[in-house]
Amino acid sequence: NINIPLPPIGEQKQITAILDAADELRQKDKALIAKYDELTQSLFLNMFGDPVTNPKGWDEIKLSEVCQKITDGTHHSPEPQSEGFPYVTAKHVKAFHLAFDSKPTFVNGDAHREIYKRCSPEFGDVLYIKDGATTGVACLNTFEQPISLLSSLALIKTSRDKLNPQYLIHWLNHSGVKEKLISQFMSGAAIQRYTLKKISSFILPVPGISLQDKFASYIQVIETQRIVASKSLYKSESLFGSLLQKAFKGELTN
Repeated sequence: NINIPLPPIGEQKQITAILDAADELRQKDKALIAKYDELTQSLFLNMFGDPVTNPKGWDEIKLSEVCQKITDGTHHSPEPQSEGFPYVTAKHVKAFHLAFDSKPTFVNGDAHREIYKRCSPEFGDVLYIKDGATTGVACLNTFEQPISLLSSLALIKTSRDKLNPQYLIHWLNHSGVKEKLISQFMSGAAIQRYTLKKISSFILPVPGISLQDKFASYIQVIETQRIVASKSLYKSESLFGSLLQKAFKGELTN
């Protein structure tokens, strides 16, 4: 019994053709980004082998032994602000990249300074989701200015002469590694959560740092292209949304 606006069938087809063309553009951008992600994962396996079975026989070392610091963000959620210091939470951390601008949150100076005493992220540090539905996802911190973290995120500062952060996030985000860590550290747990002690206990294969650095340099080239594709996707998503609004306001074919 719901009344709906129903343009003539000819106009419906015209609207559909316009929206299909816009959707095709954004789907191509999404597919290109997916290809870049596949390329980085393929490169990782090519250079280092399967990270679970370690067929190349790399030395297996406890994470704490190749890191300067492993901590987490504030355990007391501050009042979010519309401006101030960036306040990064699990919702911002995606596999391999930080998506802060989609839903930005901030804290004031007093709250930030209190959090920063405990947890001081720097550019290139690893941010790792340690509890919640998306536990086990890792990315690099791409902020050059100081930021604050919530306790759902672990901050991992690697010893750069032993462990390249790019290598670490690709190891952590590998599906097989995720399954292995969950089975080792979350057996029977109702809620997915890693303590800092458990994260520090992760055992990972550690190739020579020169090979890790070479991998990171390749990733940087791919990431540059991925950023271009991401900007293109943002534009095509915005275009599609704008056209959709116009379509349902009856303005698209005028």
